Amino acid sequence: MKKYRLTWTLSALLIGAVCWAVWERTNRIDNPVVIFKGTGDITAPTVKTYTDSTGAHHTVVQASNSAITKKQLQEHGAKSIPTVDSSAKIMNIAANKIDELTQVNSRLRADSLKAHRTIVEKDRAIIYYKDKWAQIAYHPPVNTADTSDQGTFDLQYDADIKIVKYWQRKRVLGLPIGARKSFLDISSSDPRFTIRGVKHYVAEQPEPSFGLRLQAVSNYSFSRKLLNVGPGLQFDFKRFSLVGSYFYDFDSNQWRPTIGARYDLIRL
Repeated sequence: MKKYRLTWTLSALLIGAVCWAVWERTNRIDNPVVIFKGTGDITAPTVKTYTDSTGAHHTVVQASNSAITKKQLQEHGAKSIPTVDSSAKIMNIAANKIDELTQVNSRLRADSLKAHRTIVEKDRAIIYYKDKWAQIAYHPPVNTADTSDQGTFDLQYDADIKIVKYWQRKRVLGLPIGARKSFLDISSSDPRFTIRGVKHYVAEQPEPSFGLRLQAVSNYSFSRKLLNVGPGLQFDFKRFSLVGSYFYDFDSNQWRPTIGARYDLIRL
């Protein structure tokens, strides 16, 4: 009796987990969370920060809930999102043509850089610093009698910023069957480089509600060991599909019409 009770309990938990996963995907993937409030830029929330084996600092932000519908952009206007509005003006394009935009606010800080000295023409000494990424040089004034001339700096910095977009599914009972969420992992090979914030904008591209497909259809009957082929027509409305086919039955040498319906419970 206890064995059957445990089996029923585990079965109920599994069914509940599947039902919850279906509900979550229906409500969170097909209708992504929109955090746009009508004014201001969209700031991607930071999920975690870490340092990898090379010493590079990584910042991971959530990208799943940064979607804006075209309708929202039209209602509030591009000026309500300054980053999108200014980018569109600089690029001389319409704001609604921008599908995705990522702005990384970063900081590069270095302390106690070891200075070096070298002599160049006219016995002028140049103070400089150089490493894998940066080159800094100070040139003293040419005319020492000119008090307004305090010298000049030369700076060269070779920056590399890596942005990796990836996705993961939320775990349900230890299984990756929950909602699919997207993340941005941002880093630089220079360990002095840190991320202060990320603004991420995505223009939502919803799937069309209606669809019509003309298809070539075939099916094989294992019981009759017979292959049927023919044309098919499928009408899609969101998750619901109405399918009509016209198969040629090679056994009876006749055309046989069929009609059916489908509903997507889970979309991977």
